[in-house]
Amino acid sequence: MKRVALITGGSRGIGYGIAQHLAQNGFDIAINGVRPAGAVTDAINELRNTGADVLYCQGNTGLSEDRKRILKEVEGHFGKLNVLVNNAGIAPKQRRDLLEMTEESFDDVLNINLKGAFFLAQQSANWMVEQKFPTAANRPHGMGWEGKYLWLTDSNLNAFFRHDTGTGEIVEKIQLADSDPLPHGMSIWNGVMWYCDDVGVICRLKL
Repeated sequence: MKRVALITGGSRGIGYGIAQHLAQNGFDIAINGVRPAGAVTDAINELRNTGADVLYCQGNTGLSEDRKRILKEVEGHFGKLNVLVNNAGIAPKQRRDLLEMTEESFDDVLNINLKGAFFLAQQSANWMVEQKFPTAANRPHGMGWEGKYLWLTDSNLNAFFRHDTGTGEIVEKIQLADSDPLPHGMSIWNGVMWYCDDVGVICRLKL
């Protein structure tokens, strides 16, 4: 199956060049931009001519609701996301000296160039983790690395799961007793897992 890439600000300029390159190298493409869909028809059709499945998601990445909707549209169309390219960025509507910059202008630029990029990456990364590691869908309360393996705590199931990061498969499960406190947080050091339970006690588990 083809991998899916979401490129913000991807209907023109550098973002469109990135979209073209990914499409030519076997990716299906989701493009985000603020322009209406009718204004990007030619760009979308050119990408589709590469054989890629292409989705346009209109929205302002500086707005929380738009970020959520963009990812929902990607999920509804492709069912997954493999790559996020945070390309969207703006300059001030009016270029002024620092001594004359307005708070509104500052917020406009930072909301898209910094805040939007950060939180879209956060949401996308959480979704990608859920795709690769099924137990992460239960919102793990801790994770730790053991070589190429990723341990996740699942407080809903009161268990620890060891994942092969190459395949995403669960290769080991440690089930705690129903009477044991729920695990929260985790750190692995020299073959020992340390974690905090839900009453604040530090616990030690040899792997």
